[in-house]
Amino acid sequence: MDEEERLRILKMVQEGKVTVEEAVKLLEALEAPVQESAGRQAKWLRIRVWESGAQKVAVNLPLGLVDWALRLIPRRLLQIETEEGKTQIDPAELARIIRQGVPGKLVEVTDGDDRVEIVIE
Repeated sequence: MDEEERLRILKMVQEGKVTVEEAVKLLEALEAPVQESAGRQAKWLRIRVWESGAQKVAVNLPLGLVDWALRLIPRRLLQIETEEGKTQIDPAELARIIRQGVPGKLVEVTDGDDRVEIVIE
């Protein structure tokens, strides 16, 4: 397990952002690798956002923390506008797909100089 990740979790306990029980689950999740096809292990979910050609967001999340992280996303942010109206993304289904751990690009959305990329590595 990455020592930096462990220290971050302990700091979250110290700051009262997570309970001790939640911290134990997070630490256990960091130690459990996610299996994927061809015998390799995918370990990270990487999210990158570019705005006007410049990278604005870079998130690296251990796959073991996907369920926990998805609970933190407000429901309104999991809505996609379509021609038919709003569609809600199911966080459980999204987590299931991510946990499969198959490496590669999950999403790439480009709109002019703006881009969002979600990759499992």
